[in-house]
Amino acid sequence: ICLVIYNPLRDLDGLCLIAWHLSKAGAEVFLTPMHLQGFDIPALKPDVVLVNYARANNIGLLKQYHQQGIKVAVLDTEGVGEWWPKHAKFLQQQGIGAFVSSYFCWGQQQAQTLAELGSLSAEKIHVSGSPRYDFLATDWRAALPENDIESGYILINTNFPVVNPQFSQDTKREIKGWVKAGWGSIESAEAIANASKKLFSDVKGAISEIAKACPDQQFVLRPHPFESATPYQSLAAQLPNLLLRKQGTSLQWLNHARALLHVNCFTSIEAGLMGVEAIGFEWLNQPALRDHSSEPFQVSRNAKSLEQMIDWLKASNNLEAVAGRDTSLAELVASNYNAIDGRSAHRVAQGLLNLISAKVQASSSPLALTSRQRMAYWLRKLLGFKGAMRLKAITTSKAQRQQRQQKIPSAADVNTVMQRIQLAQKHNNKPTVSSLNAGDYARPYQGSFKSIKIASR
Repeated sequence: ICLVIYNPLRDLDGLCLIAWHLSKAGAEVFLTPMHLQGFDIPALKPDVVLVNYARANNIGLLKQYHQQGIKVAVLDTEGVGEWWPKHAKFLQQQGIGAFVSSYFCWGQQQAQTLAELGSLSAEKIHVSGSPRYDFLATDWRAALPENDIESGYILINTNFPVVNPQFSQDTKREIKGWVKAGWGSIESAEAIANASKKLFSDVKGAISEIAKACPDQQFVLRPHPFESATPYQSLAAQLPNLLLRKQGTSLQWLNHARALLHVNCFTSIEAGLMGVEAIGFEWLNQPALRDHSSEPFQVSRNAKSLEQMIDWLKASNNLEAVAGRDTSLAELVASNYNAIDGRSAHRVAQGLLNLISAKVQASSSPLALTSRQRMAYWLRKLLGFKGAMRLKAITTSKAQRQQRQQKIPSAADVNTVMQRIQLAQKHNNKPTVSSLNAGDYARPYQGSFKSIKIASR
């Protein structure tokens, strides 16, 4: 079974937990970087592949996997939001039921939308929850790593990957990626980018004022996993009580925080589930951004001014409850997150194991591919991984290639997470973690040797 990983900073813990359950059941598991999946999936030829999403930019690959006899399952790493009905309609228009065998949804609302629109048949839609939120449950909280500073800090999570991208050169490329993935038109993406640009500037200024107003309070600024840390470095250098941290998951940092400061960030929901006060920079917010996904607004204490936020931080232990916030959080969890019971990864793992023995009806005719998708397929097959990388070295910049390298976890990274899971559960299952060798591949010349193997001893 191959598990495609998008961004290790956000996704590694949850996928490792799925792999832990699978290996406990005797499965051989491979963690495959998203941008290398077109090489490694056909080269490994697994029984099942779990992909990180189904969008316009990877639909061709999913069709190819299906045609090669590989069963395709989907678990969207961004599986909740008010954009979901539009996404479900896109899936229906693409006819993904012809080449996707299982779709794992975070909550009942997403599953119901897929069913009502006929995006897939009912038997292919499963409500699993999100595996990375398993670490909110008591049984798994011990698997979260410790931080390098004392508890009681105020966490600031920023959320500006469109205007401050880490993995693309500039906002224009982010907009192109937005449109290519099927998120919307150029006009809608540009509107989001313009609103984000102003908010990005305003929030940086507010962070500076807040840190200066609370000199005895430790602050930790954690940029979004897809956001560059560079613009915040000068801010941290000027403020002795502000630390910049890019490593670690949001749950790891929330676990020991006194409060969370954010704007339009879904980490606010995680904070609510962990009993951490979430406070929004609402006086700076842009309607276009709030309306894109309003859930964070619904579960936060939303400051109407800089002065109000500072007052709240200074009196955080004596704040009155926000009317309706607990109800909003409970309703969001019930509709969008299934049960925060620590068993989401187990449900996904069981679903993947069931797929191995399930009979999947083959397509009566080849699935339609664009000329670009067909060309990419044949180039990967003819050139192999090394040949394709030599070609890519000509067509992409060194900076782009280095950015993609940051999305590839090492065997040591994976082993560290697996050890934390093992210690938290005190279970006899101790899977081995290793890099690949030629014997792991059905087609070694096509493989990247960047996937990580996880198997029971």
